[in-house]
Amino acid sequence: MTNYIGILDGKGKTWGVRLPDLPGCYGGGVTAEAAIADAMSAAREWIAHRRAKGKPTLKPLTEVRDAVVAAVRKEQGTAAAQAAAQAALQRINAGSESVEALAKSQGLKLDAPRFVGRADPSLPAQLRTAVFAARRPNAGGGPGAVRGVLALEAGGAALFEVTQIRREPDASNAELNKQRVSETIARGGAGDVSAYIEDLRRGAKVEKNPKVFE
Repeated sequence: MTNYIGILDGKGKTWGVRLPDLPGCYGGGVTAEAAIADAMSAAREWIAHRRAKGKPTLKPLTEVRDAVVAAVRKEQGTAAAQAAAQAALQRINAGSESVEALAKSQGLKLDAPRFVGRADPSLPAQLRTAVFAARRPNAGGGPGAVRGVLALEAGGAALFEVTQIRREPDASNAELNKQRVSETIARGGAGDVSAYIEDLRRGAKVEKNPKVFE
């Protein structure tokens, strides 16, 4: 059985009950008891109407309070972590502090520099996407390292730095390149044959045999 909180208010012969867990649901009466009874009836109708529309029944705030509090704290923590990471990024870009010194002073974990792939499972997918979407180091005469801050869906924030890129050899790409080379050679060969035939046509002397039409 699900219990909902009702807020009773009134005096004399005017009483009302509001159910904050059920938006727009309330009851009223000339006595407190009548208002409560009316609110209970209204709640049953409210829930029945919602179910008839195929919508899930809302849980009372008392049942979801812990989850709501946790979600709010996570959101606030993520915002605070992102703000701190942005401030740190500004100091690093200004040259007043290095990444290593910052991590050490804040007691943060700093992963050793390494190459990562687009499908590297050791990094969250969200972070991989941000890293590969970032501008390439030294592109357009810019700084050697590219840095960024990302708020993570799981909570918290990440500060990343891209210093180098490399292309890994791919067997499938090698086969594709081989196929493209063959096609290019074939097209070139066909072009040479066509040019040779056209040259023969231009230089050939053609005589008609009048007997053919006899």
